[in-house]
Order: sequence, then structure tokens, then C-alpha cells
Amino acid sequence: MSLNITSQHAELKKELDRINSDNRVSFSEFQHVRDAADAKIAKVTAPELQAHLKNFQKSIDDAVELLQQAALAARKGKLDDATKAALKESVSFQVTYLVMGFKTSIERL
Repeated sequence: MSLNITSQHAELKKELDRINSDNRVSFSEFQHVRDAADAKIAKVTAPELQAHLKNFQKSIDDAVELLQQAALAARKGKLDDATKAALKESVSFQVTYLVMGFKTSIERL
């Protein structure tokens, strides 16, 4: 099971295409995307958005950390293939829910 992301934003699309070219995400690619995401959010300086964006950024950091913790627990637990598949499917649905939240809110601006 795989979950892929695309973007109509030219800079982000180019980066995603480069990263996806080998079907793997290295730690340095992961870190680069995180740093770029933080830099982009820092450029939004509207006072009425600051608290919301800071909270959103923190929640994304927390979500990524929780994903990493779940993966570590799954590795340590030596899950069977069916449980691994269920984990991947459930997380894919949750990430899709986040993207749909974007599409029904921010993308409509």
C-alpha cells in the first residue's frame, strides 16, 4: 500500500517529483521538506493567523512524531502481515482526511 501526494504548486511539485523518483523518502529529504514547510509558514505574517498557524504547525509535528512512534512499536511488535496492512490502511485514511480538510477549507480561499 502506498500513499502519494502531488501539488499544483510548481516548486513543491518539482520537489515531490524529485523525491518520488526512487520511491523512497530519505531522512535528508524528509528533513528538507519539514524545513521548507516551516520556512513557508513563517512567511505568513498576518496577525490574525499567527496563533492558528503555530497550533497547526505544532499539531503536524506531533502527528509526524506519533506516526514514527507507531512505526517503531509496529517494528518492535513484529506484527503479522494483516496487522501491518491494517495499520497502513488506517493511517492512509487519516492522512487522506487531513488532505480533504485542506481541500474543503484552505484550498477554497
